[in-house]
Amino acid sequence: MTLIFGNLVQSFVNFGTTLAKIKAGDPAAQAELPAATASFRHVAANDAAILVYIGELCRTNLVASFLIAITGVAMFFCTFTYMYIFVYTGEIGAKRLRERYLQAVLRQDIAFFDNVGAGEVATRIQTDTREFGCNVYNLLDYIYICRSRPARHL
Repeated sequence: MTLIFGNLVQSFVNFGTTLAKIKAGDPAAQAELPAATASFRHVAANDAAILVYIGELCRTNLVASFLIAITGVAMFFCTFTYMYIFVYTGEIGAKRLRERYLQAVLRQDIAFFDNVGAGEVATRIQTDTREFGCNVYNLLDYIYICRSRPARHL
């Protein structure tokens, strides 16, 4: 389903881009409009036909509808689990960093705080650790995506 709707959205974006170019006054875009319109109609018709086929298959075949439902539930739980683990890992790392950051700041001489504004240390700790947590989450997500793709040989 995601692929079907992604395909439809991409076709819609291409059509909208052509219309935006026409509004901007691009003369070449005017020539592209019939092709973009035909492409959008073709993709929309194909996607609708696929959805109708899936609907008919599920209506007539109880096993197929059961397998599609089970696949959807399994995808939900797998996605929820990996998202939870990644967010949890990022938050634990950010918590540890926040504690160590505060310990390092509190070890500074008292003259250090003369040059720092009120609340600047706390704000800096919060923003730095939030950024760290987001970066850890993004890194783990990137590693997961790269590891799940098959290796391509040259």
